[in-house]
Amino acid sequence: MKINKKIINLLTAAICMSGIAGVQSTALAVTEDMTDKSVDLSVSGTSEIIASGECGADDGNLIYKLNSDGVLTISGNGEMYDWFTNTVPWKEYKENGKITKVVIHEGVTSVSSRAFVYCEDLEYAFIPSTMKDIDGFTRCSSLKSINLPEGLETIGVQAFCDCDSLKTVTIPSSVKKIGVGAFEWCDSLTEIKVKSNNNYFTDINGILFNKDKTKIIQYPKAKTQTSYIIPSSVTTVGEDAFEECENLKSIILPKGLTSIEESAFSSAGIETIEIPEGVQIISRSAFNSALIETIILPNNIVKIDEMAFRNCKNLKKIFIQNPQCEIDDWFTTICSNLAFGYQDKKFDGMIYGYANSTAHAYAQKYEYPFTAFINGDANSDGKLSALDAAFIAKKLAEQKGDTLPACADFTGDGKITAYDAAMIAKYLAEQGLKS
Repeated sequence: MKINKKIINLLTAAICMSGIAGVQSTALAVTEDMTDKSVDLSVSGTSEIIASGECGADDGNLIYKLNSDGVLTISGNGEMYDWFTNTVPWKEYKENGKITKVVIHEGVTSVSSRAFVYCEDLEYAFIPSTMKDIDGFTRCSSLKSINLPEGLETIGVQAFCDCDSLKTVTIPSSVKKIGVGAFEWCDSLTEIKVKSNNNYFTDINGILFNKDKTKIIQYPKAKTQTSYIIPSSVTTVGEDAFEECENLKSIILPKGLTSIEESAFSSAGIETIEIPEGVQIISRSAFNSALIETIILPNNIVKIDEMAFRNCKNLKKIFIQNPQCEIDDWFTTICSNLAFGYQDKKFDGMIYGYANSTAHAYAQKYEYPFTAFINGDANSDGKLSALDAAFIAKKLAEQKGDTLPACADFTGDGKITAYDAAMIAKYLAEQGLKS
């Protein structure tokens, strides 16, 4: 039967008191749906206390008790102590699978960053309304659900990362801060919902954004769609936002995008993507281990950071249109494998750039295949055709001639105009007559 939270607190308190004699009545069969903060209580007999002690940030403010049924209870008032992983007091029990449920009582205000990391047999956790800061459930692979109560303010960095059984999460209206990767790598997670009256975050179809929708924060890994159009309001793809989203094969980035943060598309399934003109930096590990096959980095890209295209096994063509683009000087910036030593460097694709450019120098240094741009190849498809003339005309009509690559200057007069498009068309016509 379901009973309200006040009765739960009284009963669980009584349970803990009975444990003083070394025996604890067990009544904690936590429901699979914890979002309404309810618990079904069913007496299963008695169980022994197998571990107990203090776990608070201040002397004696929190105590824990673990019984032989695998239920860990934490009670008291205030914050939990923040341990290193190997000093958590219940470390040996979480490692040998003896913690399957966690019940945190009213009065406790935090779960520290390493509290339940790698507690892989933990199935349920009950969080009280007094909780302000929650963290430390990384890689709880059996955790099926989590109730995040109103009053919670902070969700830590990777707090629920790699919780493979977690299917859905609801962010309460009180949450003000969510750490990077809080819900990444969750194999079963299909949606992250946000209460509509939250002032800091929102969701669109279960995808997490900041409130004004200028930043996409987390795309749930288990969503099944193969393509996604990021809303036009977005200017930033957040750190780790699409990491390990293997179902996605294509993503359309908004024209107003200005920033792709670290590891944004790392290990994602995307095969094609077009970088908008407002983006200037390909951040660290942005496409690390992604399945991307071809990418054009337009003239506006001024820097390719370390490991940006590391372990891109399917990458066959990378076009670097800015001849002065700064490329992190190590072989793993662009490579086809997870090489850790110089002797293992490998790139199976082709780097396209200008002769004597930074792309050319990078390819030469690491002995990677390189092809110089063809004069007039404005759309960077590796050949000169009528499409290039049309591409130049289109960009000029849109008043975006400054985004065209330098090779669009077919006449070599130092500027790109409609005359270059006309000369490409004329040249192609003459070549056609000759053939």
